[in-house]
Amino acid sequence: MNIIPWTFDWRDAQFFQQISDNTYFTWFASRKPHPESAKSEKWRAWVVRDDDGRLVGWAHYEGFDNPRKAHVASLGVAIAPDARGKGIGYELSRYVVERAREAGYLKLWATYHADNAAMARIYERLGFHIEGRFEDEEKWGGQYKDIVSVALFLERTMHCEGE
Repeated sequence: MNIIPWTFDWRDAQFFQQISDNTYFTWFASRKPHPESAKSEKWRAWVVRDDDGRLVGWAHYEGFDNPRKAHVASLGVAIAPDARGKGIGYELSRYVVERAREAGYLKLWATYHADNAAMARIYERLGFHIEGRFEDEEKWGGQYKDIVSVALFLERTMHCEGE
């Protein structure tokens, strides 16, 4: 599996439409590269493409601008429906966790739909733990879905109360 840095490409729009409602496509369209965003270390993305160059897996981390959360990054992962169950989600997630660790983040958090057992298994294998569950948090296809929030402490010694 070849994991490579993602650069904006309009040909990838179909992937983002395929994995969600128009929410991710709108987000995708807003990620057009410009000189300042290309220099940011707070947002990095990687992809897996099939033999034809089609995007089949995408993952990113994004740090926070808030100085109180500068040690934390969010993790997002998406796999094309026809590419699921092939280990791409696990390998891509593992890869991005390591890149975030190398970038100096101390904690990663992610969310997934509570009915997404595959993503739950991936995060559990990687050492994430559940921090909470948000009932009826998002509406997809006319149905409300619960969201599970998970975290991975890249350096466990960071926890101290009262700061």
